[in-house]
Amino acid sequence: MQFAFLILTLWLPHLVCEETSPNPAEEIDKWLAALKTGDIEQRRNAAEQLGALGPAGINVVHPLGQALLDADAGVRMKAAFALTKICPEMESKTIALIDAVKGAAPLAGLVGLDVLEDFGISLAPSPRELMTLLTNRNPMVRSNVAVALGRQGTASQEATSALLAALADEDLSVRNSAAWALGWVGYWRHEEIARGLGDPETSVRRGCALALSRIGSIAAQSTPALMNILQSDSSEVKVAALNAIGQMGAFGRSNPKLVIEHLQNFDETVRQAAAEACGNLIIKDSVSSLLKLLNDESLLVRHAAAKALGKLGVASPGVVKALLEQIGREPQMVGSSVLALGRIHAPSEVVFAAFDKLSKNESSEVRKAIAFALGRIKGPAGERVALLRGLLKDSERLVRIEAVLALGALGILGREAAPQLYTVLTGEDSLLSSEASKALSSLNETAVPVFIRALKSGKAIREAAIRLGDMGEKAVNSLEVLNKSFETTADPEAQIQLCLAIWKISGATGNVAAIQSHLKHKQASVRMSAADALAKIGVATDALQLLNMSLTDPNWEVRVAAANALYRSGVPTDAFQCLLAGLKCSDPGARAYAANVLGGSGDQKALPHLRIALLHDSGPYVRLSAALALWSLARSTEGIPVIVHTLRSRDNQHRLLALYALSQMGPEAAVASNAVFALLGDDEESIRQAAAEALTSLQ
Repeated sequence: MQFAFLILTLWLPHLVCEETSPNPAEEIDKWLAALKTGDIEQRRNAAEQLGALGPAGINVVHPLGQALLDADAGVRMKAAFALTKICPEMESKTIALIDAVKGAAPLAGLVGLDVLEDFGISLAPSPRELMTLLTNRNPMVRSNVAVALGRQGTASQEATSALLAALADEDLSVRNSAAWALGWVGYWRHEEIARGLGDPETSVRRGCALALSRIGSIAAQSTPALMNILQSDSSEVKVAALNAIGQMGAFGRSNPKLVIEHLQNFDETVRQAAAEACGNLIIKDSVSSLLKLLNDESLLVRHAAAKALGKLGVASPGVVKALLEQIGREPQMVGSSVLALGRIHAPSEVVFAAFDKLSKNESSEVRKAIAFALGRIKGPAGERVALLRGLLKDSERLVRIEAVLALGALGILGREAAPQLYTVLTGEDSLLSSEASKALSSLNETAVPVFIRALKSGKAIREAAIRLGDMGEKAVNSLEVLNKSFETTADPEAQIQLCLAIWKISGATGNVAAIQSHLKHKQASVRMSAADALAKIGVATDALQLLNMSLTDPNWEVRVAAANALYRSGVPTDAFQCLLAGLKCSDPGARAYAANVLGGSGDQKALPHLRIALLHDSGPYVRLSAALALWSLARSTEGIPVIVHTLRSRDNQHRLLALYALSQMGPEAAVASNAVFALLGDDEESIRQAAAEALTSLQ
């Protein structure tokens, strides 16, 4: 009996605890609900309790992020502490986070802390709100705010003066952030930034040079002042100046000897910057000095020298031999040396044996470099194509992508790889499939049977239709299969592209009724594609009602596409007003789309609205689209500064579109030639090729 009583006394508390212990999920729900109550103390307590969850509370980050904007500073503080406990990556920003939420405008203080964006917390204060925080006592807040201003691009033009003042900040990180931001914000006032090159303070001179390096050739007239500060005793100033000079295009070559001299500087960071400048400016007289730097004590300098030699494009026996020696001597230099050999179009008979061996290298970066180079070295294509066919099966996705791109670069010479490209085209990887379709299209008519086979297989129908449509009359023998695929596929996007392909090849409108039905599809992207297709093919009378209904679609891109279709139809509607409204909507993609459509409308009433978008829109693609639209409507070159600035974008698609815009303008945009010249030494081959083509158009 005593034994039974003992068991009962031990077990009973456990039983009671089990029955009365709260459910953790219910507790979290309770605290989340408390975050939204009108009781300040409850909200503060809820934020604190959620923080106690630690890393296990990752799912409550978003509501805590919203609490950072609470009307009560105490709630904001508790939420900030909670976030730093839950997210280890935010611990280093604790002080800045707390400082940001103390003030009356937490929205502005938080915008620079981009880690919040990873959790879906989007913050977009006005430049004026941000500018007030550039004097915050916490340097991390000042630095974050400067970066935030830079991200807003031309929308932050009014902050240029405040950012110029921040170049003299006592904190290095703030000066760096201000310089970076000025490169995106202050290019309209680059003369003022250039004046800072004469400032007695080293930090200001360096900051201005950094900003000019981002602005690039728009500020080409500042080159003499940049050359002047190369005489500075400060290595940091020299590096910043060399970086800027390297972006000044033809003007940067005004004193090549001075740039080459710095290849022998005692400071390795200066030698590295000088090597990069020689490559960017394509200073061919620097070849011998760069070859010496391949033996530099600094690995970073050796990498920069190899990269620069690749950009110079000199395929002399001495250069090829030196780069091959690097491959055999130093594992860390293999990748950059292989890339350089590809860029100079080295002779295949000299380098192929080394490349063949390296294609089995354990480093995926090396194999990727080999794939790149195989598409560009000179000589018979047979061996190269065979090696690339093998790399299409590489275990690393990035290597496979580079192999596909290389085969595309070979064009018709890569036709033997068509069966392997077909396999990639019809595979599960959508990006690889898209790139394979582009590579196949470089084979011209040779690729038509491959795309027909894809259509018959029922795979990659959309990609095959796009490429066959682009071929036009050359793909006339694919019409039967295109029509049959239209009848059998249930994919709405594929149906739309099939109909467009049939129209492009034969001029026949085909089954537009199916496209019209997609105007009511639940997916916004399908509705937009359908409206866009109708704008190109032509609008049937029975589609007008559906398109008019689409003018009030919840998705702005659908509205713009519908307005475009209606406007082109010539039927009196308020479609034009919808297009103008599209320039002011919240979606930057829709705003850019609206600008493009207005550019092709021929309606001069759009000009003042496009000018506003050109000067004040925060989206780089929107500004670029507005610049091209102004040219299309009025042959106005007022958007050239925006186009030239876009050439310095971090987005290659934006840069390619900017080069296309300049090509469209032709000789009237010749003032941009220097900026285009600066891209002849770009890292991306597609950019270098587009720049060379644009220069031809500008002459």
